[in-house]
Amino acid sequence: AATESRERVCNDWNIEEDQLPYFQTLHSMAFKSLGYKPSDVIRSSDIKHIGYEVGLDFSSSTSDAESAYLNMYQLSRSKNKSLEDVFQETGDYNLHYSELTQLIRAYKSYKKVHKKIDFTDMIEEFVLQDSPPDIDVLIVDEAQDLSTLQWKMIDVLRKGPSTQIFTGDDDQAIMNFQGADVKAFLNATK
Repeated sequence: AATESRERVCNDWNIEEDQLPYFQTLHSMAFKSLGYKPSDVIRSSDIKHIGYEVGLDFSSSTSDAESAYLNMYQLSRSKNKSLEDVFQETGDYNLHYSELTQLIRAYKSYKKVHKKIDFTDMIEEFVLQDSPPDIDVLIVDEAQDLSTLQWKMIDVLRKGPSTQIFTGDDDQAIMNFQGADVKAFLNATK
């Protein structure tokens, strides 16, 4: 979507793509600014290996439980909530907190040993780096679907540009399962 939008803007405004180096997703911006390579990003083969190590099956026919555990971990980070709180909120009695914590310990250890990152790491590290690019205008589209963590990245990006535009519709937030923070969107211009 970002690529198509960039192409349309360049075509409509008759400008070259290199004139819009920061017209990209938040993850892409963080990935590029932190100097990562595609091989640095954790992949499904890595997940399968981690699952094997802890006795969970992350094969192509992975069960809902294994996926749910990893989703809970990412959601806790995106919402800036404790893993235990997110686990409790699911209310799924087929899942076990001890399995979740065992998997997350193995996941973190694997990333550290193999020098891998995930998509949430990209945003977290960009926020910690706290070094916004030199931009004149900040335009954030579909802002109603940004997570609490992504809003922290936006806070870093907001430090420079005097023109800031946030577009979205709080009634059409569809990313709640990934931690959409609609309140942050509604408060973005206060």
